[in-house]
Amino acid sequence: MLYSSHSFGSRFTLDYTSLVLVILYNGYMHNLG
Repeated sequence: MLYSSHSFGSRFTLDYTSLVLVILYNGYMHNLG
């Protein structure tokens, strides 16, 4: 239970980080243009 919970948390964090990076990248390109 604990291991699966940790794995899920890591996966969620990874997805969230990717989402934030995409948003920051899009915002940067928008400001550039």
